[in-house]
Amino acid sequence: MKSNLTESSPRSQRQGWLLVGALVLLSAILFLVDFAPARTAAHEVEAAAGFQRLAVLSDVVLDFAPGLGENTAVFIGTLTPGSNSQLIALDLTTGEARWQVTGSDQLRPYFWPQEWTWQWPFAWQWGPVIVVGDQVVAADAFMLTTSVNSFDIMTGEPGWQRPIGNINGSDIGYLAVADDAIAIGIDVDGYTEFQILDSGVGFRQARRQKDAGNIFWVEPEPLRVFEAFANQIRVTGENAWQQSVSGCEAQPVLLPAQIIVKTNPCGEGENRGQPGIFALSRETGQLLWQLNQGVVSNLVVDGERIVGLMSDANLVVIDAVSGVVLGMMPFSPLEFDADPDFFVAARDGLVAVYFGDSRELAFVRYR
Repeated sequence: MKSNLTESSPRSQRQGWLLVGALVLLSAILFLVDFAPARTAAHEVEAAAGFQRLAVLSDVVLDFAPGLGENTAVFIGTLTPGSNSQLIALDLTTGEARWQVTGSDQLRPYFWPQEWTWQWPFAWQWGPVIVVGDQVVAADAFMLTTSVNSFDIMTGEPGWQRPIGNINGSDIGYLAVADDAIAIGIDVDGYTEFQILDSGVGFRQARRQKDAGNIFWVEPEPLRVFEAFANQIRVTGENAWQQSVSGCEAQPVLLPAQIIVKTNPCGEGENRGQPGIFALSRETGQLLWQLNQGVVSNLVVDGERIVGLMSDANLVVIDAVSGVVLGMMPFSPLEFDADPDFFVAARDGLVAVYFGDSRELAFVRYR
């Protein structure tokens, strides 16, 4: 009897550990099912005067706002949810990927055969992307090095590269084009920096590393520094001014004669009014017009028109000079439970709208 007990004891222990392991695995699966962000139903769209629905891509994940070229859409993200983000260019005539660039492509050793798979062992982090003429400009961070890179929009061939420096692996949070130049901003872990790059070759035209976290533009001669605060735009230097707007987290877009400002809802305990869209004179800061509507996407400028996705799920086109709403395309209601991203891009009447709640990238055209 003693021998049987001795032999069965290890077996019982193994069975017990197997049972515990099975329960732990089941708990992990249930946790992922319960807490993984769910995708909502596809967004229905109603017919709207002046708009034409072109195509909708499903199962798309975007990390930043996309950019548009002629018959091309570019973005940082993936067409297969769960895989690593890449720089992807879509052919809008076919809906297929025209080219893509990964972190491994960026650092592939020159001696490594093209037919062999290459995977860099360290993490690669992409930043925002914009389209400037016929080139794509994308930010990235690898280990301690942050860079801005250009690519041919049709082929993906690399162009100029501007290393920003060793900034603890931080990414570039602000990337915009204005006055035929590129503005970049970094604000992370107590370090701030702002630069202006020539859009043709990436040559650095201006740089500021002190108190630069709120800067979104600099005019060198005469010197004027443009800054955005929670609910205020301020210009220092020649012809200085400041203008307050309602809402919080002011996000400006620079035009030749105006500054278009989008604000977001304020957090708990903040009382700065309702969010909206505000047009300010670039020269004097005078409030030219405002729309008291919440915007859930970024704002983009297409010629003299402004495009954005509103919190009521309306894609809106606004005249930048007068503030008059030129067109409105309604989609089915948005879902905000999982705090999704919503992005827009526009060029020559073509608009890309990304719905992070349903993981859809829709393309429409307006007149």
